Amino acid sequence: MKRLAILTAAVALVMSVAWIGCGSDQGPVGPGSSSELAAAGKRVPLGAVMAIQERHTDRLLAIAGVVGTAVGRGADGQPAILVLAATPGIAAIPSSLDGVPVIVKVTGIIRALPHSDSGLDPTEKFSRPVPIGVSTGHPDITAGTIGCRVIK
Repeated sequence: MKRLAILTAAVALVMSVAWIGCGSDQGPVGPGSSSELAAAGKRVPLGAVMAIQERHTDRLLAIAGVVGTAVGRGADGQPAILVLAATPGIAAIPSSLDGVPVIVKVTGIIRALPHSDSGLDPTEKFSRPVPIGVSTGHPDITAGTIGCRVIK
């Protein structure tokens, strides 16, 4: 269960960074004010949307077929809560939470790959080129995730 929580947090972080890019929001507002702003039709600061997402994540993950949550932007550029779903058509997902729109992204099942400490050689798992999203790096220095592939 702890591994699922870590995976969900990692997926949420990666999706947020990929979805948002470099934003200009000025951080969170006080508790309760995000709902008031959303109800008034005003832009809700990204930090406030993250707090709303965090408050509802456990309930959302309890819905069959929901595999994660994140924060991103809707088609109008406004902050939104992303619900990552294994399949399309999950009826129990709300259309908004505390006045913030919810966007469902069908990702399929998300599962962690075995770590090299498991005794498996991770280099045997992938043919070249290694897929985007795979953790890479030198074990004595640092690590990162392959985020893109450049083709000549």
